[in-house]
Amino acid sequence: MFSLIDKDDDIFTRNVKYVSVVLLPLLVLYMIYAGLNQFSDYEEILVNKAFTKGVIVNMKYASVSTDKIIYEYEIAGVKYQQSTEMGYAIPCKGRSGNYSSCIGRVYTVIYSSLNPEKSDILINARSYEIYNLKVPKEFE
Repeated sequence: MFSLIDKDDDIFTRNVKYVSVVLLPLLVLYMIYAGLNQFSDYEEILVNKAFTKGVIVNMKYASVSTDKIIYEYEIAGVKYQQSTEMGYAIPCKGRSGNYSSCIGRVYTVIYSSLNPEKSDILINARSYEIYNLKVPKEFE
């Protein structure tokens, strides 16, 4: 009979196999859940869209191809702080990759009128296109 874990395996190999059998499926399930949840937020914003202005309060390197943008906005006297990762060109950063040139810049924020904490910052042409919005001339 086939067994993934062989009683002749050393303790390290056995532990690695146990972890693989348990954690890999959990990781896959989490990735599916996170993807569906992100799509759900997108759908909610798209159906219940409202707009406000937001300001970038921080930016940092996230990976080779993405930057993390932290922004704040206010709805009905309530302040929100959200973050997003963006892999497309960010105009305020320019070719130099200087994040400080983006801090304090004001951009349009699209959010769900039902759940204002669900939002996205419209910082470049691609972010407008994702929500089927007309791209402002400044981003063309």
